[in-house]
Amino acid sequence: KEKKKNLLIQSVTLRTLKDFEDFLRTVKIGRHGTNLGINTVGKHMSRLRTVCKYATDSEIISKNIFNGYRIPQVKVRRPFLSLAEFRRLRDLDLSDSAEKDRVRDCFIFCCYTGIRYADSQQTIKFSDIKYKKDYQTFFICFTQSKNSHNVGIPIEVPLLPEAMKIVEKYKDTNFREIEDLILPPATNQHINRILKELAKDADVDPSKNLSFHISRHTCAQLQYEAEIMERTTGAWLGHFSNSITSVYQNDYEKALAKAAIKYRAYLNGI
Repeated sequence: KEKKKNLLIQSVTLRTLKDFEDFLRTVKIGRHGTNLGINTVGKHMSRLRTVCKYATDSEIISKNIFNGYRIPQVKVRRPFLSLAEFRRLRDLDLSDSAEKDRVRDCFIFCCYTGIRYADSQQTIKFSDIKYKKDYQTFFICFTQSKNSHNVGIPIEVPLLPEAMKIVEKYKDTNFREIEDLILPPATNQHINRILKELAKDADVDPSKNLSFHISRHTCAQLQYEAEIMERTTGAWLGHFSNSITSVYQNDYEKALAKAAIKYRAYLNGI
């Protein structure tokens, strides 16, 4: 507000926080001069809160300035594919388009697994797939790229037979032999462009603006519809703060394997 380049954290007050929030709400960004969304403003304030907490813990300041301040946030209904849309996309005949087929495989694989784009394209290697004999199920064991700084144990995601079939489809490819990747490599922008075309082919509601991350939302939603426990889905997606890992500790593989059977049955109408 006072256009200072630097501001000592000791001088930050509750009034400063509210002024900064007002600034973020009104500042124009980009060539079109648009405002930041409420949740984007909230993310910036959350980052500042992290700095203030560190300053408090390090005794740089005597108390956390954020006490008494509420970070702005609005709940947003995230788009996902309905079961019917998922099935139409999964079952499309793409024999005349290898490019669309590859993108569809990447997207559907992540509907099965709930894995993020970066992890499916970069983090996870074929060597990360392990067969758990006790549950007769393949698992991907890896550390999420987004949360690797605060998650000390690997994520374990069950692989439905259909997901494993997609992995095996690319066993003789260069990217598998050279880089040990599980899926055809492609940029997020390229995948999202092709997904827009696939959405039309599969009659997906255009208001959903199909993008790769919707695969993760679809996995969560369809597991909810399959009546899988929320905490089990939380562990499946790597949400350790609200998952069965806090209850089952090291023995949650059994619950995930059971959930995989239930999830597969729902997707296939068994």
